[in-house]
Amino acid sequence: MNNFKHFLEKTGEIGVVEEVRSSVVSIGGLPRAKLGEKIVLENGQTGQVLALEETQVEVLLFGDQPVRVGDQAARTGEAVKIPVGKELLGQVINPLGEPLLPNGPFRKPEIFRPVEKPPLGIKERVGVSEFLPTGVAIVDLLVPLGKGQRELVIGDRKTGKTTFLLQTLVSAVRQGMIGIYALIGKKEMEVKKIVDFLKEQKIFSRTVVLSASSSDRAGLVWLAPYSAVSLGEYFRDLGKDVLV
Repeated sequence: MNNFKHFLEKTGEIGVVEEVRSSVVSIGGLPRAKLGEKIVLENGQTGQVLALEETQVEVLLFGDQPVRVGDQAARTGEAVKIPVGKELLGQVINPLGEPLLPNGPFRKPEIFRPVEKPPLGIKERVGVSEFLPTGVAIVDLLVPLGKGQRELVIGDRKTGKTTFLLQTLVSAVRQGMIGIYALIGKKEMEVKKIVDFLKEQKIFSRTVVLSASSSDRAGLVWLAPYSAVSLGEYFRDLGKDVLV
């Protein structure tokens, strides 16, 4: 809920935009703001506190509504959260959990999860002991991956990175895992191509596609990987295997 008056009454602090720099604004009058806290402006736009100065807070904006010097802002007392749930399977969403290319009626989940949470401690983590087939024989033979492992895939343009990642996603979902595919800073036409491919492979119904395109605000692009991982952690906590 992004109701400005509601949060103004809740926190009792009125902030005022003092400087606007593209996707980042400086707001004065919020002395009790915290790092990572969600901020709501009077036009309904939201953002996240990135830095605390002596008399101002730096806020990264997520929306594209125009913001001007003098606009009012309110603290929420909450972290930035996104809706999570099985309702998002087979959907294309932005980093705030809003539908981009609705696949049938869109039912917004009722559960919300912070996009940033402290990681599990070393003692709470399970060791990597189970093989994760990628569907690419040479990779499985030379550099096998394990469930729970992070892997960096790097290479020049047009060297097959996307093809490899999609093949790994197809292989994982066909084994019963849930897939989350995040497109960050890509063109909107690429999103549709990915969705069409996933539908052709008959795995879209068990996949969430999260997109922040190159035309979106920098705030959404910055938020995208955090939202994708948070969504994956939700399914993990339900006992599901997830590939992000």
